[in-house]
Amino acid sequence: ALPHDLSLLASLRGAWTDYLHSKGNFGIPGRRTDQVLGGNLSLAWAFHERLRLVGGYSLFKSFSTVSGYDYDRHTLSLSLGVTIF
Repeated sequence: ALPHDLSLLASLRGAWTDYLHSKGNFGIPGRRTDQVLGGNLSLAWAFHERLRLVGGYSLFKSFSTVSGYDYDRHTLSLSLGVTIF
C-alpha cells in the first residue's frame, strides 16, 4: 500500500481504425487500417497541503498497413499542481 500522500494511476488504451473509402491513396488504394496501443503510468506526491508533484510515463504504439504510419512514442512528464479551492 502507498502512503496517504502518494497515489498511483495506470491506464491502457486500444483502438482500431479502418480508412476504407477515405480520400487519398495512403500507398494502398482504398485500404488503410491502423491499430493503436498505449498506456500511461503516473505517480503523484502531495508534499504539502495544497501542492503535489506528478511524474508520469506514456507509451503510444501505432501499427498500420501503411508503413509510413507505424511509429512509437515514449513520453516522460513532470508537473507541479496547486489546489486553489
